[in-house]
Amino acid sequence: MTSPSDSPSRAFGASRTVGGILRGKALGNTPNLSDYPEMDPQGKVRVYTSNADPAEMDLIEMKSSFSMNHPVVSNVAPVLQALDGRYSPIRRNRIFIMDDDHWSPMGQFENAISFNDSIFWSREGNNQVLHLLLVNFIYILKSF
Repeated sequence: MTSPSDSPSRAFGASRTVGGILRGKALGNTPNLSDYPEMDPQGKVRVYTSNADPAEMDLIEMKSSFSMNHPVVSNVAPVLQALDGRYSPIRRNRIFIMDDDHWSPMGQFENAISFNDSIFWSREGNNQVLHLLLVNFIYILKSF
């Protein structure tokens, strides 16, 4: 005797096809973390502008001129290139990055891009933050 042609397909060893103990959570039915596309964590770049000597500037007392969101990266060039697209006067300034409570010089825009030094993102709450200082050339001229 053969099964009717409108019968459900064979279960291939499954003892129950509905109402089982796994309740739809069998292997492969739920997404894993690796199933999602990779996303770069976003950080905040706080940009400070000044004409003063960076050694005399205290980050706690300073107020950022503006900020932008940027993926957390390990080198300075991508951050500066993104900033240049939004704030073109960056090319006329000396660039410093906060590193271990001191302003580390990156040089002028073109030099900072070509050297592409590594950078340190600090934590503020749940956010990663990069402090970037733009110093106008006037301070440099006064120091001579």
